[in-house]
Amino acid sequence: MARYFSTFIPGLGEVVQAELKRKLPDLKVELLVDGLVVYETEASIEEVSALRFLNNSFYVFHFFKKVEPNSLVGMMKFVYNSDFLKKMSVPRVKSRDRSFRVITSYQNKLRAVELNVLKNAEEKIAKATRLTLDRSKPDLEFWFLERSEGIGFFALRLTYDRRSEKDLERGELRPELCNLLCILSEPQEDDVFLDPFSGTGAILRERMQIAYSKLFVGEKDKDKFECLKTRFHKNDVEVFQADATKLPLGDDSVNKIVTDPPWGQAEEVEAETLYKGMFAEFSRVLRRGGVLVLLTSQKDIVEEFLKESSDFSLDARYDVLVSGRKAGVFKIRRI
Repeated sequence: MARYFSTFIPGLGEVVQAELKRKLPDLKVELLVDGLVVYETEASIEEVSALRFLNNSFYVFHFFKKVEPNSLVGMMKFVYNSDFLKKMSVPRVKSRDRSFRVITSYQNKLRAVELNVLKNAEEKIAKATRLTLDRSKPDLEFWFLERSEGIGFFALRLTYDRRSEKDLERGELRPELCNLLCILSEPQEDDVFLDPFSGTGAILRERMQIAYSKLFVGEKDKDKFECLKTRFHKNDVEVFQADATKLPLGDDSVNKIVTDPPWGQAEEVEAETLYKGMFAEFSRVLRRGGVLVLLTSQKDIVEEFLKESSDFSLDARYDVLVSGRKAGVFKIRRI
């Protein structure tokens, strides 16, 4: 079995582990900490790389299970001073793997090391792999990582952020988080799905990667609505312009809702007023037994509502950080 490590949205480790086990039946989890999982599987690199709910995944050559702080250089010297590289087998990641570079990371941030140490690592890796050094646009990246949890890795990067922060529109959620929100909704191929606060369509984009029957997409803002119509022009996707407290849908018309309401105030409407009207509509359109997954900064309002509600029950809650802001993910069931 090959060893991998992957990073994910902190706070959702339970969801990630369950989905990994579902996708990779032979999975053996070696370590799970907040935001990172180390595991073994016979699955191919292509299968691991295709897991959309993970931020980045790496093929692990060596797992340093216990390191002291500032051991990054020591890890590098261990790799290139021993016969480790001679025994190392580099898997094929791309159809053309001819060049490489070395990346060094300390506690989740890139960190430079002494030039002679870097050059030694580059020369030894080049000799062992017969790859050509290219520090600007390589085919492959070999990473030395020292983590804050007191562990380290020498690994090959398999994936890159599907969309970097600069590619995201203002307020747009990362695709990995959207994918996890959709997974929490227990997706089925006969789902009639709703996102009434669609914005840029980030959640919808990920839900379309999973089989469904019908998708309803709501957005109050006229400009965003027009963009959504252009982006998601499909027969089984219906885009409408409406307030989430007055949805143009029939009673019991959907069985899954995944959404990210405005954070704080929206167009001078108080959060409590917005959520009261929103939940009233969700109670009307969501079928009994249906699932609502809600990402929100208004955790107290949601909890108070659920305490008093006879229409909804809380299945699970997860505390997460979104762009540095505290938020909650609520999995709620219509009863």
